[in-house]
Amino acid sequence: MKTQQANKEAIRKMIRKHLIGGEWLICVDRERETYDAIFIRHWDGLLVVYPTPYVKAEIGEKLLPQVSLDAMNDKELMYEIWGENEAVVGGFTSPYKTKVSIRYAHMLRKQMRRISSTEECHDFVNGLMCLVFEVCPEGYGKRLCDTTWFNEDAMYRRIYDVLSTENMLPNPCDITALPPQPVPPGISKDIQGACFRALRKIWFRQTPPEYTLFAHELIHLIPGKRFKTSDAYGEEELYAYDLSPFVVELAKRGIKPPVNPMRLFEIDNTNIILETIREVYNYEFKDLIDYFRQLGVEPVFLFVKPMGDGLDYECDPAYSEGVKARITIAELIAGSEHDEREFQVLLRLLDKLSQEQPRQGGAE
Repeated sequence: MKTQQANKEAIRKMIRKHLIGGEWLICVDRERETYDAIFIRHWDGLLVVYPTPYVKAEIGEKLLPQVSLDAMNDKELMYEIWGENEAVVGGFTSPYKTKVSIRYAHMLRKQMRRISSTEECHDFVNGLMCLVFEVCPEGYGKRLCDTTWFNEDAMYRRIYDVLSTENMLPNPCDITALPPQPVPPGISKDIQGACFRALRKIWFRQTPPEYTLFAHELIHLIPGKRFKTSDAYGEEELYAYDLSPFVVELAKRGIKPPVNPMRLFEIDNTNIILETIREVYNYEFKDLIDYFRQLGVEPVFLFVKPMGDGLDYECDPAYSEGVKARITIAELIAGSEHDEREFQVLLRLLDKLSQEQPRQGGAE
């Protein structure tokens, strides 16, 4: 048993190297005389990948005859792989070199450290090649229009139709649905779905996905969103999280909106929202503070202050008018699950947005 284990370790070997200039993972398969290698520089997102097909076709004939993989010890392999602290293998560079976001680079580095077998490493490299360099293994993923669950459950098509209003989504035959396994690189265990907008690819840990999760990832596919703070990543997630339940409800009711629901988050004032609330409720709320007070809701841009013998709300000046509008829309969406009037406010806002742009000014 020990001899068999030793032979297995000699044939397949994983080597990690943590350098000041970056981090390497090399997965050697001496049986097939090849390896997969990944280099990531987390501080600027430099990513270099040496996939097995490239190693076999372009490097193998030049490098492997010179340096026997069977004879390599760690020191020799490290010398050949890293050279003078560069992302080269035995003097050969890979054409699969790019820059990824710092956030994504950190996620990749964490996953690289958890890989425990050469097969897992090979799947990881294949995933990177597909997601980052668009070189996908044959049969890896299907066109969304060809997936069984998208075609057999009409709700998925309805959700797509709602979010494709104004042609904001690619054609479903131009969107790739990746399989649940292997999990794409950079995806942590608690993530149930992911969108790779530049590649027009979506992924779900389980299929068919929940309706709100499907809507969530399609919202991420929509380009050109207007953000109201410097935290574009955070706002992107908020938009998808807040809007997806409303999109699903529109799909359930078979409502095709006159403009894309994403437009709700382009409203940059609260006057048009307050005006629409008054119309639907047929009640002259003094302001948004009065509306939320009567609803018993306390959005984050309001804070409580002493008033006589009691308490009252006041708007926090730290929140811009645009951010207050976005938060109010999110509160209306959350409330619309229980109050039809809030749903109707959102529908009427979409109608107004199809006719004219929101007027400037606040509704204090």
